Amino acid sequence: MKIKSKIKKTLKVLISSFFVLLIVMVMVISTPSKNHLEDWIYDNYGYKCNDYGVCQKDNIEMLIIGQHYRNAGIFMSVERSIEILDSKKGETETIRAFGIFNNIYTMKDNWFWEIVN
Repeated sequence: MKIKSKIKKTLKVLISSFFVLLIVMVMVISTPSKNHLEDWIYDNYGYKCNDYGVCQKDNIEMLIIGQHYRNAGIFMSVERSIEILDSKKGETETIRAFGIFNNIYTMKDNWFWEIVN
């Protein structure tokens, strides 16, 4: 009888471990890529940026003055500050985003953002 209960317990642990591993694998596979992020920024904010940190929006050149990109495997986060070069006021826009399960969400500077960033 004791052997049966140990086998059942071991089987439960193995099945639970398998499902946890499966969920983590799906999260890793479905983390949004940098290309997906750039497309999302263009669709939501209108910025088209190149690899050198130069962006354009409505044919106005802008510059990425700061960026933090983090791919933690199971999620990604980015914080990007863009400066409008033609602006005499030194206007900047900060974009914060969180990506998981192949979706990207706009974030605000709050406690959750502090944790994932």
